[in-house]
Amino acid sequence: IEIVRALADRGTLRDQAGRLAASGELGELEVPASLNALLAARLDALDDAERQVVKALAVFGGSFPRESAAALAEITEGEADVALAGLVRKQVLVIRADALSPDRGQYAFAQGLLRTVAYDMLSRRERKQRHLAAAEHLSQAFPNSGEEVAEVIATHYLDAYRAAGNDPDAADLRARALDALRRAARRAATVGA
Repeated sequence: IEIVRALADRGTLRDQAGRLAASGELGELEVPASLNALLAARLDALDDAERQVVKALAVFGGSFPRESAAALAEITEGEADVALAGLVRKQVLVIRADALSPDRGQYAFAQGLLRTVAYDMLSRRERKQRHLAAAEHLSQAFPNSGEEVAEVIATHYLDAYRAAGNDPDAADLRARALDALRRAARRAATVGA
């Protein structure tokens, strides 16, 4: 499936009446040594805005609304709309359509391994910055500084601290992670979780 998607991304396959058909000469098919390499090659072929969205959302994980994609990728909402449409068309992301799901209309990675490969492509510094951005975004997007998603915010602060290594701000990140974990524990106790 991923090889077919990669061929479609390159324009070698085109949609004709709901079916994929070769457009021109396929040439010699290069099969990567692993699925991870194939997925990484697909992600490398994305345009800049699409790649920014994928990097931001690989850290965010789960499903996410359009507004989060724009905020975390640090692009305008118009650029986010174009990038999200391209990522859905390329089957990197899907839109949740289950009528009974609270995530209906939100975006998610088409497959978990694609998200994992995208996350693994981030440097330690990028991971730290993006986890901090995700924690801040959630704190602002939800009432009471993100109280109802306190455990998710705590996870992002903890991951930012882990990515910090010996950075000068590691001690500060450790303190922020501990505060966030305590807050998440209080929230869990309050709701009986």
